[in-house]
Amino acid sequence: MDSSSARPVAFLAHGHNPRGTADNRLTDTARPADLTGKALFIDEAHHASADGLSQIVSTWRERGGQLFFFTATPYRGDGRPVALEGMRLFRRSLAEHMAEGFAPRHLDREIVALGRRGDVITASQFTGEDAPPPSYFDGLVTAICRKWVDDGRPKAIVRVPPMRGGSGGLVSRLLDALDAEGARTLDATGTTVEDKRRFLRALATEKDRTHADSRYDVMVGIQRVLEGTDWPVCSAVYCVGMPGSLNTVVQLLGRAMRLKGEDYPAEQRDRARLVFFVPCGGGAALADLSLDHSRHALLTCCFLADHEVGQEWIVLREVRRGIEEALGRRDENPAAAAAEKVHHLAGGQQAES
Repeated sequence: MDSSSARPVAFLAHGHNPRGTADNRLTDTARPADLTGKALFIDEAHHASADGLSQIVSTWRERGGQLFFFTATPYRGDGRPVALEGMRLFRRSLAEHMAEGFAPRHLDREIVALGRRGDVITASQFTGEDAPPPSYFDGLVTAICRKWVDDGRPKAIVRVPPMRGGSGGLVSRLLDALDAEGARTLDATGTTVEDKRRFLRALATEKDRTHADSRYDVMVGIQRVLEGTDWPVCSAVYCVGMPGSLNTVVQLLGRAMRLKGEDYPAEQRDRARLVFFVPCGGGAALADLSLDHSRHALLTCCFLADHEVGQEWIVLREVRRGIEEALGRRDENPAAAAAEKVHHLAGGQQAES
């Protein structure tokens, strides 16, 4: 922004770029040799140190321009820094944002455990990196549709993770089932340029629509419904699996945290909802999670103020491991099965006290 005339010079928003690089429309014409008194605003600024965009940032700073970074996730998985040396940092918590009326004041979160004891579920299926067993698909689709109906048919995003082996089959079944429930759906998947353009056109038409005017009830997608997706009327996000990255959880939460208009249904107007549908063999798979996955589950639950569930998962895993070391596996030794049953009963009594 030119400080003398308050005229924007450049604004970069990093999102829906198929190559993950900076938008090249910021040409040298907009970057004169002397940028003193001018500012560059970068949204989703955790990408500022990425190849391409980092060159623009460096050039802007070297020529005397000011930089303003905005991001909900001020960290990167590759360890590269987000903030530049000498930058002043201002942080606002989600709770502050909600309390001061810039976001819904109520956040509902839920974990729906899928499957039955005896099912074989791997840690990667738990997090959604691999597709759940085919026997889970019907139950998963039914659970998501039932939850959508029970929640009052909110404007919702359903996120299917990019699974090894492909996610297209599950997406198709979800779309068919939601259509059968009367939902107006948008398929946000696809890898072609036209798929991307189709989705962006749909978002553009929704930008200024109210709840009553919106043409969609549910959007189903994979990566495209995360960062950069702005659907203002969205109030609920349903996610398949417990994401392996807290950054993903933050991005999912952000989809539902926009303020809602007065025409929004009263029960959903001041509320955001985030639900994880987790294949876990009725809890049996929890004992086989790695320590990293267990810690991540706890961290995620704590982040969502659902620490009781996260702690239960951690404790269950460690107690079961101790029982097996002392008495063997529960399916091999009746004493081990009895000891685990005693632990469950004790946990229930403690929860009721």
